[in-house]
Amino acid sequence: PNGAGKTTTLRILTTLVRPTSGHASVLGYDVAHQPGEVRRRQQAAMAAFAQVCDQRCFAASPQPMAA
Repeated sequence: PNGAGKTTTLRILTTLVRPTSGHASVLGYDVAHQPGEVRRRQQAAMAAFAQVCDQRCFAASPQPMAA
């Protein structure tokens, strides 16, 4: 629903904005006090995800027919 804070939550968890109250952590790293570690972990996860996607896309791509 509108105004529920979905976008704000994602922005906090990706360290784009600091939380104004409360506590948030990603993989055990505090987003307010350890934003560099949070970003490093997210970058590593995204790189691994991209590698898996590349492998699957390559394996699923149509192969040329033999003449």
